[in-house]
Amino acid sequence: MSLISLEGTPVHKNITSGSSTTIGPFTTLNPCEVFLVNTINSTSISSITGGGLTWAKRVDATSALGNPIELWAAQALSPISAVTFTVNYVLGVGFSTLDLFAFSEQDIATIWDKDPSVPAELNNGPDPITISVGSGQGVVIAGDRRATEGFQIA
Repeated sequence: MSLISLEGTPVHKNITSGSSTTIGPFTTLNPCEVFLVNTINSTSISSITGGGLTWAKRVDATSALGNPIELWAAQALSPISAVTFTVNYVLGVGFSTLDLFAFSEQDIATIWDKDPSVPAELNNGPDPITISVGSGQGVVIAGDRRATEGFQIA
């Protein structure tokens, strides 16, 4: 069994206006699962396009101030090279932070841990949150929206 590996160089972007934006270019060396985390004021993503990937919203949460926090994912069944993705928003953006990254060497058919003990703290859950991965090998992805915005891959 191979270890899960970060693919490519993560891309971070802040935007302050518009109904869409691009993020990238992004390149991977292996087939992988591609992720985009969005923290935003007052609207949400309607779609993501580019690179021939099919994106789906995996998590949709709301901060204490009512701001959407979203995790989108797509499977790249082969390496991707210098792809720029277009992120389309439901309404105009006042401020948005995007983080784009990917992981390879996982079983993309079962990447999402089905362990019910992993908490889904969508609205200001306890601090700290205790999480363990059920498969013995995994990645925890967390996004938050507050005055000191942050994003973690642990």
